[in-house]
Amino acid sequence: MTRWSALATILALGYATPVLAESVSVKYRGPVPLDTFQCTDITKSKFIKRICYDKDKTYLLIQLGDDYHQYCAVDQTTESQLLASNEIGHLYNTTIRHHFSCRDTGPPTY
Repeated sequence: MTRWSALATILALGYATPVLAESVSVKYRGPVPLDTFQCTDITKSKFIKRICYDKDKTYLLIQLGDDYHQYCAVDQTTESQLLASNEIGHLYNTTIRHHFSCRDTGPPTY
C-alpha cells in the first residue's frame, strides 16, 4: 500500500480533522457551547441576528448585533412565539428583554 492510498483509507474511515462544536461568548457570562441548543438565524430583523434555545434548560440566547445576551426560565411557547413573530424586535422588547433575567436563578451550567 502506498502512502497516498493509506491516507485515502484513513480519510475514508473518518479519521480526518474533528469538527469542533460551536461555542459563543455571552455578554456578562463568557463562552457557552451550543451543542444542546437549537439555533435559528434571523433575517426579518435588523437588530436580532440569531436565537438559540436549549429547551431542556429553558435557556435562551439572543444575538443582538455582535453580542449574545442570555435569558433564563424561558418557556418553549415564548420562544416559539418569538420565532414566529413578524415583529420580532417589538416582541423581544415587550416580552423577553426585562422579564427573563438570569440574576434570580443564575444561568445553567454547561
